[in-house]
Amino acid sequence: MNPVEVWEGPNFLFGKGRKGTIEVLCHQFKVEVLQPLTCEHGEMISTSRIRKLLEIGNYQQAEKLLGEECLPSFKAVKI
Repeated sequence: MNPVEVWEGPNFLFGKGRKGTIEVLCHQFKVEVLQPLTCEHGEMISTSRIRKLLEIGNYQQAEKLLGEECLPSFKAVKI
């Protein structure tokens, strides 16, 4: 990959020990920082938050934060 530019959120970290920062990316790419998305209660919507909701089985809230029906639907099959 040879990205022309990179868009990330303000809390983005990467690499071993999450030591890579947006400033590090700026040395290699054009970088734009997006403002965080928030829900109707003003809480930040993040991938970490959505992963936690999925881990505890709160699919409805995760789907609501994602903004559309994007989770796979499962059909029970009798064996």
